[in-house]
Amino acid sequence: MADESDEELLEHLRRHHPVDPVDPVSPQVLWETTERIMAAVTSAPGTDVQLRRAARIALRVKGELDVVHVIDGDTSPGADSRTVEGLRELTADLGARWHELEDDDPARAIVGFARENQITQIVLGSIPRSWWHIADGGPVVRRVIHEAGALGIDVLLAARRDPKAAPLRPA
Repeated sequence: MADESDEELLEHLRRHHPVDPVDPVSPQVLWETTERIMAAVTSAPGTDVQLRRAARIALRVKGELDVVHVIDGDTSPGADSRTVEGLRELTADLGARWHELEDDDPARAIVGFARENQITQIVLGSIPRSWWHIADGGPVVRRVIHEAGALGIDVLLAARRDPKAAPLRPA
């Protein structure tokens, strides 16, 4: 039903506000109703699972997917270029767009990108607590949730199961 409503809205805009080919910012562009999903990735193990989940979300909502990697902020243990290159290739395979941002404050970079690109949902991976802290002691996840929430952007945390962890027992 939501998809039908979006299509009806876009059709209404096309009829009543024709696109001016000379005007780069047409009403259709300003009023587009497409979901825009962003996966903020690191080189931590299991990030590929988070990226695939974000791609499934984008597919389900017929949205666009942007993948953001904050370079200076990626201090995750074992950060290496092979892992990042693998994520970049997976991003291309999934039909998403890859963005590398240089910033020593990952939360600021993630929320700033989301705001500038009209992102509607941010998908973060659950990774070790120690990585999500920046120099000033503030947890990145908490800051992203707080700052993105203030902008009306949903933040989703993708769970990651540790393969070494004991299986869950039924209650």
